[in-house]
Amino acid sequence: MRQDSPSAATADPAEAPRSRSVGVPAVFLGLIAAGLGLGLFSYLAALLPWQIGIWADSEPIAAAVHAGAGAVALGLAGALWSRSEETWPAFSHPFVLLPLALAVWSLVSGLAARSPALNILGSPQTAEGVLLYLDFAIFVAGGILLGQRPRLAAITGLMALAAAIVIPMLTLWPATRVYFFGAWLTFGAVAAAVITLILLERRCPPWMLSLAGLAALVPGLALSDSNTAIGAGLLILPALWPGGSSNPKVQRWLPPRRMTIAIVVVPIVLIAVFQAIGQITPEHAFEQPRMVESLWSRARLQRALLAEFGQSPAAVLFGTGWGHIRDLFSRNLLAAEVPIWNTRWDMLGRDIVNSHSFVLEALLAAGLPALVLRLAMVASLPLACRPGRRLAAACFGLCLATLGSLWFQMPGTTAMVALAYAALAGASPRPAASRRTVWLAAGLLAGLGVALAAAAVGLFGRGLVEAELQHQYLPPDHPPPLVDCDSRRFAAPRGDVVLAELLGRHLKQIRTPGQTEPASEATLLAIANLICLSERPPYRQAPAPQSFVMALTGDIALAPAGYNYRRYFSGLIDSWPERLREFLTLAPGRSDLAVGYFTWATRNNRWNEVRTMAESLLARDPTDPVGLWYDGAALLRDPARVDAGYERLRQALAQGIDLRLNVSEFDRRNIANHRPALLRPSVIQTAPFQPAPPTASP
Repeated sequence: MRQDSPSAATADPAEAPRSRSVGVPAVFLGLIAAGLGLGLFSYLAALLPWQIGIWADSEPIAAAVHAGAGAVALGLAGALWSRSEETWPAFSHPFVLLPLALAVWSLVSGLAARSPALNILGSPQTAEGVLLYLDFAIFVAGGILLGQRPRLAAITGLMALAAAIVIPMLTLWPATRVYFFGAWLTFGAVAAAVITLILLERRCPPWMLSLAGLAALVPGLALSDSNTAIGAGLLILPALWPGGSSNPKVQRWLPPRRMTIAIVVVPIVLIAVFQAIGQITPEHAFEQPRMVESLWSRARLQRALLAEFGQSPAAVLFGTGWGHIRDLFSRNLLAAEVPIWNTRWDMLGRDIVNSHSFVLEALLAAGLPALVLRLAMVASLPLACRPGRRLAAACFGLCLATLGSLWFQMPGTTAMVALAYAALAGASPRPAASRRTVWLAAGLLAGLGVALAAAAVGLFGRGLVEAELQHQYLPPDHPPPLVDCDSRRFAAPRGDVVLAELLGRHLKQIRTPGQTEPASEATLLAIANLICLSERPPYRQAPAPQSFVMALTGDIALAPAGYNYRRYFSGLIDSWPERLREFLTLAPGRSDLAVGYFTWATRNNRWNEVRTMAESLLARDPTDPVGLWYDGAALLRDPARVDAGYERLRQALAQGIDLRLNVSEFDRRNIANHRPALLRPSVIQTAPFQPAPPTASP
């Protein structure tokens, strides 16, 4: 095998002579290019003529991304096997090693997660997990290898430019719009601008490159539908200045260490600002400007999620696993210190799958090592890029740091961002590699490619099953007559996630404002079967589905007599106390979901049961405000214990019962003035049957 000269070993791959491409079969290069193309246009998978998955806006795209990464991995394995000295540097670049290390650490730390499979696959909405970071590393390596060949680099750049223009345009029409928020477009737009600027540099003069970069950037920014995302995306504009990267004055202002520090500081400062806004903004945040309200809302969300570390200190090192944000929010919702009966807080009605901060997301998922690696993925851009690309790398890093602190990526932008990393990559050292090492690496890559392709096929097949489950358990006007309570249909790594989603959608239907008619027989049958499924392991130990079951039980039990829900749910109501105690073992901080039970028991004069449940809550936590409130309400019925009852009520107010219940000023004055005659009729909250604003929300 040819030995390169020392000067060739240190040269930038982009400047390498074309003769180096000899020896790598075209079939492997074609496989890499096809895989990258599949990743770039993965959005189109959501436009398939049949529905796949409960989250049809994202799951087909995630399957396409995994399939594309699998193809790239197989192509890289073949290229590495055919010519190790040429392809080996692509695997030793920091842009590849950092996401690979994050994937490996996440896999190891996630073994202790409640759902290790969810940690690998990520939440169905975002797919952020072990596999996605493997995809990212593979796409970067494939992009670096193709970038060494001017013709393939230009073709790849044109593919990225086409994707950056076509995909945002598809969001203009409802029939081709799939994602549920537009800010994700900005991630792809800034990445496409960088790709276009670099991969087409040998084909266009500087002014044409700048126009091409703007053509890649503008559609995504214009259709992102977010002022904060647009502002973050505009940070890429200095990189589009013609000749800016090669200008000596610019290079003097962009030392790598200075830019690295700036990129690291941005998310830390933004997190601090969010938390400060959450602290100083008054409770009437909804009367503030929209941007202030949005930042306040995110600060409260992140405060609730960070409360997990108080419950589980080991999570600081190992995290709780990717894809578990919904569980964390279900367990720690009240730590946000927002009245949950005030439905104007948008997080109460949203599908919470991300912390809106890439730094906190990594910390929550896989602990401090993941946080360091995730920050390093962004901070390394100006350090490990080719010097002539430092301006683009610095601007791109600032864009990603700012965007990632405000929004989160969807799987469809993974290949685009990875290809931008590959375009920015500088030369990496060429380590000496024995034939055995090369074969081992090629074998691992081939195995990884097959595994990713199998994961894509598995997600596709499972998506078909989930789409059928959605049809059965979210019945239309004329549904099938029977839905089987068969746990085998949900027997998949994410079965509890799908179950929670279906239960949550039914809860939203029941709580639809203005709805006055009872649910249809088919809907009630579907809910009954879902609740039946929730009683089977492992779903009974999953906080998210159980929180929806608790909320649904309260709605059903408090329904007017004419709704006749007991025909389907009498067993559920009879086992309510037992299930409630089990749920509070899973989520000790969610005693707010016991309010429905207390309301039902007080309406039916089951005061002994009220006291029993209240004492159970207080035995677990003597400061629990719900337990204090209802124990005090029960004590007021005993003339000899009125003083003790008032003391309990005062303690409940001090512990924040007003975050769980809408305590009127009238009741507050009565408690303060110790006036039992006025207090007793109103102190026991008996919230009306939904769809009035919910007493508690999961």
